[in-house]
Amino acid sequence: MTRALVVDDRAENRYLLRAVLQARGWAVDEAADGAQALASARATVPDIVVSDLLMPVMDGYTLLRHWEADERLRGVPFVVYTATYTDPDDERLARDLGAAAFVLKPQEPQDLLRLLDTVLERRWPAPPLATPVPAGEDHMRQYSEVLVRKLEEKTAQLERANRQLETDMAARRQAEALAESARAQLSQAFERVTDAFVALDRNWCYTYVNAKAGELFGREPAQLLGKHIWTEFPEGVGQPFHLAYERAMDEQKPLHFESYYGPYDRWFENVVYPSPNGLSIYFHDITVRKEAEAALRESEERLRLALDAAHMGTYDWDIPTGRIIWSRRHEALWGYAAGEFDGTYASFGARVHPQDLAAMNAEVSRCMVAREPFTHEFRVVWPDGSVHWIEGCGEFEFDAAGTAVRMRGVATEITARKQAQERDRQQLAELRRWHELTVGREERVAELKATVDRLLAARGLPPRFGGAAAAAADTDGACEPPAADNGRSRLALLNLLDDQRRAVEALRRSEAGLRLAQARASIGSWELDLAHASVACSDEMRRLFRCGPPAGPVPLAELAHALLPADRCALAPGGVWSLQEPRAARQQLRVRDPDGTITWIECKGETELGQDGRPVRVSGTAQDVTERQHLLERLAESNEQLRALAARMDRLREEESSRLSRELHDELGQALAGLKLDLATLHARLAADEPAAAERIRGMQAQIDGLVRTTRDIARRLRPRVLDDLGLLPALEAQAGEICRRMGARYELVSDVPNEALADPALATAVYRVVQEALTNIARHAAATRVDIAVLGQPGWLTVEVRDNGKGLAQPTHPGRATLGLLGMQERAAAVGGQVTVEGFPGQGTVVTLRVPLGTRTEAA
Repeated sequence: MTRALVVDDRAENRYLLRAVLQARGWAVDEAADGAQALASARATVPDIVVSDLLMPVMDGYTLLRHWEADERLRGVPFVVYTATYTDPDDERLARDLGAAAFVLKPQEPQDLLRLLDTVLERRWPAPPLATPVPAGEDHMRQYSEVLVRKLEEKTAQLERANRQLETDMAARRQAEALAESARAQLSQAFERVTDAFVALDRNWCYTYVNAKAGELFGREPAQLLGKHIWTEFPEGVGQPFHLAYERAMDEQKPLHFESYYGPYDRWFENVVYPSPNGLSIYFHDITVRKEAEAALRESEERLRLALDAAHMGTYDWDIPTGRIIWSRRHEALWGYAAGEFDGTYASFGARVHPQDLAAMNAEVSRCMVAREPFTHEFRVVWPDGSVHWIEGCGEFEFDAAGTAVRMRGVATEITARKQAQERDRQQLAELRRWHELTVGREERVAELKATVDRLLAARGLPPRFGGAAAAAADTDGACEPPAADNGRSRLALLNLLDDQRRAVEALRRSEAGLRLAQARASIGSWELDLAHASVACSDEMRRLFRCGPPAGPVPLAELAHALLPADRCALAPGGVWSLQEPRAARQQLRVRDPDGTITWIECKGETELGQDGRPVRVSGTAQDVTERQHLLERLAESNEQLRALAARMDRLREEESSRLSRELHDELGQALAGLKLDLATLHARLAADEPAAAERIRGMQAQIDGLVRTTRDIARRLRPRVLDDLGLLPALEAQAGEICRRMGARYELVSDVPNEALADPALATAVYRVVQEALTNIARHAAATRVDIAVLGQPGWLTVEVRDNGKGLAQPTHPGRATLGLLGMQERAAAVGGQVTVEGFPGQGTVVTLRVPLGTRTEAA
């Protein structure tokens, strides 16, 4: 086995050589200086020695002189292995002293072994010396010069290293101060953010907690740093936000969600931004908003129950798109199952009775043109063939140009009322028939009575009726009718009397039934005598108009006195009470009680003409619709509250997003940029001498780069600065470019409106958000390859069109129910007085059109 002696004052160098040689199968002895090497070699002579030159106690040159002077060792090859003595003069001196090889550090293990093998192969026995030969003066001089030169070089290196160390230490202290200042600025920026903010590392430990987060947690932020989130808050494990955090970390995608945290009994809105190094989480308390939304939902549920109790359905017709939204009760009124109605006007009209559809459409058109509320009665036919009467009421909404854009209202089933009215009509017809039968018979009855009395007087009997009939008999003298007429006259008289009795009884029953039906349905009947300006009123009519007890017709002025002054126009010529042409009319009137209570009464009237074509009477009905009117008012109020709340929420969200985006961009962004520059300077100064610290700095730089990207992305998503700084058109260009680049589509933006004309913040925000939602829907669903955006101006109007060539708008399962995205776009447009329409062409794409007034600012209250 080959034995090698390794001589080096650095333990790591000896370890490396030992590992290489032992792997070759050699035995290895070690020495830290020349003196130890001589002692070891004299005890056990090695086969080869590998020695450094610069060593304490005895350097390599001295060891080589003693090695060559020793008779037992001079034949052992001496290999110099140095990284300090690298000049040609150094190698020349070593070889003159007897070195077999001169090798510079470091060497690859294979190369070093190959060289050692070569040295061993050419080894020869050294001739014996009679006496040691002292070193020559020339060798000593060379040796001294080498030592002096190396000492001078080492001294200069030490001085340079010392100066560099002092410089680096100063730079490091300065960098640490800058880093501390940047961290302080970063901390101040996070503290100024009104949202709670925490940062977690990959091990779910807190690396930052701002004051707002500490306030919500009820903990000091400093106490949480370095602590594990689920150790500190074990009650949060399994909560929705815990699962969302893990999902964001796994998928490396930002998340925005709202969740309820049971342990705090609070609602929070969370925005989570992941990175390979951890999570950045913004959250704030939205409990007040959630409670307001819950109260609003409760109010809507109460309204729904009230509408259901009144058998009323609600509808919302978007006129430009033709889409109709019905409540569940409204679907039931048309005989549809819940969710079956497809939201089209064609499906609505398909179940209207064919005889009523044209009249209903004509009335809708008339009210739309006249800008009047719509009220109409018509029939619908269910699939089972049953016919139901519906009363529809609604009001139109008009845009700034006067075009009807929306109609909202209610529908009530009035089948029972119409049946009661039909019974009333039949009873009234029966009354009139009996009245006509009785008119003219009084004279015939009187004549028959006189005939009876005359017959009795002729037989010497006292008169049965007396009075005028007896006087007439005396005057006429004895008038003995033929005997054959006596029986027929008496029979006719008895039949007449019986008919009269039955007519009176039927009249009484019919009047009683009519009064009962009118009282139950709160419907009164009336008949206006145009010649005398008096009104014949039923009992229910008198009750509705607060008239006195029945005492004949009521003067028209008395009825007018019960009305509010603004409604007395109904009594003027052309009103519902005094129509001058044969048509039906309808009008709602208000009656004020002494206590100030207002009762809404719906009056319907129809003029009857005489044989000469002139009006002779106006007859009709009056119904108490106060409850229905209150439901309509509550429905309208609820809709306005919803719209106002949505507009206010949008405005507050935009304001908060703009403020937070500005803080993130200006303060946090600047702090991160400064910290990045400081770390770059520190890395450049420490890279050569402290590679481990430099590596850590590179990791910090990567983290800051990720945080900068995340901060910019957060700020852009919250509120694009380009919208506030450059205006609407550059913001649309940037948004379209980013989304289309992600989905690999081409786009083109054209505008004939100067950017300065779109400077209104409310208008610019609404247009930007609508276009942003349209582009997002295209990216998610359309699979389009091209998107065209047109911003076009018209007198007083701005039209924005987003068109794609994708799959086209698919027919939804329930078209009558707008999606949240479309509903959001419509509400955004409505907040500035505009409207949104969506048209889909299967296989050809979709067109989203926004139309808003230009030049006037409309803000939601």
